[in-house]
Amino acid sequence: MYLKFKSILPFVSVFILAACGGGGGGGGGGGTSNGGYGTTPINTAPTINNSSNDYSTLEGETSGFMVNASDAEGNSLTYSVSGNDGSKMTVTTSGVVSFISAPDYDVPGDANGDNVYSFNVSVSDGNLSTAEGFTITVTNDTSDDNADTFAAWDGVLLKNDTYKPYDKHATSYNLIIGGLPDVTDGFVTNVANIANKMLVKNDATNSVNRNLLLNNFTQYKAFQRVGSTSLSSYDPALNNDNYDGWDNINDNYSVVDFIWETTSKTVASTIAVTVAANNAGSGNVYVINGVQKSSLTLVVGKTYTFTHPTGHPLKFSTTSNGTWAGGSEYTTGVTTTSGSTVIEVTSSTPTTLYYYCSLHSGMGGTITVSASSDLEGTKAGQINAILEHLLHTITLIFDKSFTSWGYEDASSDLVLAMNEAIEGGYYDPTGNYGTTQQTNPTLYSRIIAQEFAYWMILTGWDLKSLYAPDVAPEWTILTASEMETNLPLAQKLFTDTVNGVLVNPTQAYLDGLTFSSLPTASTTPAVPATPTSMAVTIAVSVAANNSGSGNVYVIEGTQKKSLTLEVGKTYTFTHPTGHPLRFSTTSDGTHSSGSGYTTGGSEYTTGVTTSTSGSTVIEVTSSTPTTLYYFCSVHSGMGGTMTVSS
Repeated sequence: MYLKFKSILPFVSVFILAACGGGGGGGGGGGTSNGGYGTTPINTAPTINNSSNDYSTLEGETSGFMVNASDAEGNSLTYSVSGNDGSKMTVTTSGVVSFISAPDYDVPGDANGDNVYSFNVSVSDGNLSTAEGFTITVTNDTSDDNADTFAAWDGVLLKNDTYKPYDKHATSYNLIIGGLPDVTDGFVTNVANIANKMLVKNDATNSVNRNLLLNNFTQYKAFQRVGSTSLSSYDPALNNDNYDGWDNINDNYSVVDFIWETTSKTVASTIAVTVAANNAGSGNVYVINGVQKSSLTLVVGKTYTFTHPTGHPLKFSTTSNGTWAGGSEYTTGVTTTSGSTVIEVTSSTPTTLYYYCSLHSGMGGTITVSASSDLEGTKAGQINAILEHLLHTITLIFDKSFTSWGYEDASSDLVLAMNEAIEGGYYDPTGNYGTTQQTNPTLYSRIIAQEFAYWMILTGWDLKSLYAPDVAPEWTILTASEMETNLPLAQKLFTDTVNGVLVNPTQAYLDGLTFSSLPTASTTPAVPATPTSMAVTIAVSVAANNSGSGNVYVIEGTQKKSLTLEVGKTYTFTHPTGHPLRFSTTSDGTHSSGSGYTTGGSEYTTGVTTSTSGSTVIEVTSSTPTTLYYFCSVHSGMGGTMTVSS
């Protein structure tokens, strides 16, 4: 503890000498009041005269304050420090108090961790001493808060129990990515490399916003979990009993989504079913992944094994509550044994089923059967799963960083943009999250805002039609140009916030990834083919010119980017409709003069298809000129150079 009062400590006693009378004589006629006998001089303790006992200093500085002490008798003084945080302080012979080591605001070194260092200073004249309590409050140096000291993942997976039960991990720009023991190294490597691509800095980066986000990855301990199948399909179940440390990560890190590696286990899933007392009524109910009477979605082409207590046999029906409501048991493709029920979901399976207990009424819930439009089991589906769940984790920290992104704030830019999409019929999350809308409206609001953010970013990057081309999705917009035309609020949010913080990983990079664990063709559901790199989409945006006046095209975060196109490929350039992108053999096209493949700075049109909806397509052949230029047909000085390579 430290003192907030003054104390005086005596070191010697003052003895009073009494004179002895003798024989009436002696007194003498001296004129002193001492009567001939001396007395010990009176000594007083030093005093501390500081006008304040509370000081502050900026982090990174060792300086403190000077103790203003004096002694009435003019004795020399010595100083010392003690108390709670005395070990962090030093004091000179002249009374200057300072830190032994410069304090760090972000890593408080004081006893109670509040950046207020409390200690006592004692001043002594050799006989008496005085002590007073002082504090120094360390303040934040905001100049280093947004320092760009962030590092991409270096390509080396760390294998230890730092984040157990995840036995391998990578850190990309402060985002921790942990893989469970059954996940392949190659898959975690792909996830970490995609994170590197998304979080890297480029010409379009808003450093203040990006640095805030990456600092908050550390502040909120952002953690991306990676497994080999869905959360509910693990056997044994994912819990702290089976996976030591599971609760620690979930309770102490910011986790939201689970990326799973597509393997043969993904095509054959196990769903663990337990039984618990009904939270909303009497009797018992089925519990799946911690949710009572959970609403499930099963995918065509997959086989599901429901493990359940033998005393509560799980069955299926096309009637809610099955035979308890006058319905019959659904048995097509279903195999039952003691403690497990297996269903093979095909294109003939009813789109709505109900699971129920054959011995007890009111225990089950609803099953929605979905076509495998998410490309599950394919490379495209795997890429989309990584993008979706990485974006969910990253935008969770957006929610903690940017006021424009408030998931639960009805007036935030994100929620307003989402409502615009819902009202326009472009985003329809209803029916996708079971009864959550009724049972937990706050959670439902967060979920649908998070999902909207994912669709908006994926579409803004022009990756939606490539990796999530659903026939009847909750999100109906396929391209960035469509979003710009139909959802101006979403487009503005994407341009103002996302573009300055995240980077499009690009189709060219994603298509080049290899996923060794994908199921073989014989076990993969019939789904659309994986996109190939022979058809490439290049997203083009517009921004103010960093090196001059006007606007310029931006590709992959680089203004007026120089491109290389390959013979044999077809490229689709998506661009704002107000800035139509065209090609020429002359720099700046029709805005310039000179001769080229077509003379006078004219538009190059061979193998080119244009539309008014924001896209320009060019088929590159062996006859295409080796040098082309892309330009805006409306505004000069916006484009760059293209080299055609064989």
